[in-house]
Amino acid sequence: MPYFGFQGILFMRSVLTEFLHLLLSLPFLMVVVLAVLTIFALRTHPAAGLRRWRYVLLLSAVGVYLISAPAISNAVVFWIESIYAVPMPTALAAPKKPIVLVLTAGWLRATAQGYESKLSEAGWERTQAAVKLWKRHGGILVFSGAPTPDGSDSAAAGMSRVAQQMGVPEAAIMVESASLNTYENFLFSKPLLDQYGGEVWLVTSALQMPRAMAVARKMGISAIAYPCDFHAEEHLNWRLWLPSNAGPAMLEEALHELLGTLVYRLRGWA
Repeated sequence: MPYFGFQGILFMRSVLTEFLHLLLSLPFLMVVVLAVLTIFALRTHPAAGLRRWRYVLLLSAVGVYLISAPAISNAVVFWIESIYAVPMPTALAAPKKPIVLVLTAGWLRATAQGYESKLSEAGWERTQAAVKLWKRHGGILVFSGAPTPDGSDSAAAGMSRVAQQMGVPEAAIMVESASLNTYENFLFSKPLLDQYGGEVWLVTSALQMPRAMAVARKMGISAIAYPCDFHAEEHLNWRLWLPSNAGPAMLEEALHELLGTLVYRLRGWA
């Protein structure tokens, strides 16, 4: 009986937490308000002023829901991330001189002494995936990108330090710290890749991989995609159909990649 009571308390706490998250979610409140106004507009007298806005309110409610429901943005992200799958270990034949090219990810922290480069969650996952490949086949790791404005540090240098802490010797690491975007990642890394030679494995987030591979092909770099840092849920639950702050954030990431790919193609970069 005490065990059941404890389990019941945990369940009620979980339900209460979910309910509070729902109430504090601005998209959820917007959908509710728009839905109520739409119903009120449809039920008012035809001569009432609010009634003329009924279709605008309805379309607004539907639009806000589609933008803010994580299940919708999850479907878009899942589609992009599914373009390149993680190669099976049996498909990764050991080349003579493998090169693991890692596109960096991080953010900048301003301090009294200047800027400090910090690795993001994507940066950590990319580093771990690259080190895993290196430990399997050896070769060399090339970390590319994201310098601080004063040039004192970069995400590439930070990820290289983490790789060394994971057991990769400094002699097996090369750092390119000048590039500011995906196009420059390849532009500035290509001389290093040509100098070293060998087969290139490209490590970056699954969401960025299609755009990155398009740039690589445009530059004549034959690379094997090794995506990591997957975000899309493969199995949906009921919570993902409720509007929340997570929906627009995930949709923004997907649109960033789709629009980025379009811009890159228009500029001849991909």
